[in-house]
Amino acid sequence: MKKALFFFVISVCLFSCETYVKIGTSESDAKIYVNGNYIAAGSCKVKINEKDCETVRIEKTGYLEEERKYCYQVKGFQKPPSSDYFTLLKDESYDASVKTDIANVDFNISVNPKLKEDEAWKIINQEVTSYFDEIVSSSKETGYLITTWKVQAFPKRTIRTRIVIKSGGTSPLVYKIKICSEISLGEGVSVKSDERFKEWDRVLRKYESVISEFKSKLN
Repeated sequence: MKKALFFFVISVCLFSCETYVKIGTSESDAKIYVNGNYIAAGSCKVKINEKDCETVRIEKTGYLEEERKYCYQVKGFQKPPSSDYFTLLKDESYDASVKTDIANVDFNISVNPKLKEDEAWKIINQEVTSYFDEIVSSSKETGYLITTWKVQAFPKRTIRTRIVIKSGGTSPLVYKIKICSEISLGEGVSVKSDERFKEWDRVLRKYESVISEFKSKLN
């Protein structure tokens, strides 16, 4: 009798102590992560133990990530579905930008010897203000200029961009020009929330030609 009871308890546990959710995605090569660990691409089965939760995150470059949490027999959570499907939407910030080597890098631009320092600095200021409305600091004497951050919001993304210019030497006259491009994985993030932004290896298309324009005007 005891053996039969033990077998019955084990059998019940096998059928009720865990469940599975079959995950499908709209993109066959989308990466599936469970609790931060890569599991598969496109589709998989996720096991959820009793009194436990699993967080599923779907990612693909050029698309907005999606995340859902599944809990089994946990108070406050509904029973997980037997299957779930993720439809990934296009990342508008990705389509509005380009991957480039000019992001967050100092570029040395030598000034044509025929241009005087005053003329070169005037050209720099004119070029900067054609892209940015406000300059935080500008000093011809030190060769330093920095603009305010210019923000553009997208669904689930906030991009901020600014230009920093520093002197690279006076004999010959050289300026270091940097396009600072940063991203926050959130919508409507304040430009002042520095901790929520990180450097982005892409630049919004509107700034793609900034460096080449500086070169053509100063060389």
